[in-house]
Parts: sequence; C-alpha cells; structure tokens
Amino acid sequence: MTVKHEYEPRTYIEFRRAWRRTDPEIERDAELFWRREGLLSASAHIGSRLPELCLAGYDGEELIALTTARIRYLDFLGVKLAMLRVATASHKRKNRLATII
Repeated sequence: MTVKHEYEPRTYIEFRRAWRRTDPEIERDAELFWRREGLLSASAHIGSRLPELCLAGYDGEELIALTTARIRYLDFLGVKLAMLRVATASHKRKNRLATII
C-alpha cells in the first residue's frame, strides 16, 4: 500500500525560478535575505553563491524561502550530484515552506 502525502504551505508563496538566470532582483533579494537571516559568514564571497540560486519563494515583495544547488563530480561514484540547500525566513519556519520548495 502506498500512502501519498500532499503538503500545502501554510502561507502564501509565489515561486520564481532562478537557476542560471542571473536575475538582478532575485540576486539582490537573496543577498539581503542571507544577511538578514545570518546565513553567511563574514568571510563568505557572495559572488560564488549567486550562480547557485535555484528557486526563490516570495510573499508579495518579501523573499521568504530560497534554494541553492552546488553540482559536483564525485570521483568515487563516477557521477555528478547536486547538493541542495534550503533556507526559510525565521518568522515563516512553521509554514511547511522547506517541504514545498
């Protein structure tokens, strides 16, 4: 027996694709989001993270969820794998956004 779970976000979210688009609005919002949420170290280089943007989730004009992916070739497996990172705004963390995005 297969049980299918369908999750709905508990808040409004509009998704905007960011993968390999170099959208200046999403990039600006992502940098502000990372800094506001304390997700970047002081030595982090923003320019290396921006090309990794995948999907941005907005509530109106506010960025509330963000994913990034880093693609790496793993020699011991002989394949490329994407390492996905998900971040949600601290005041929206109980709204199932990480599951949805």
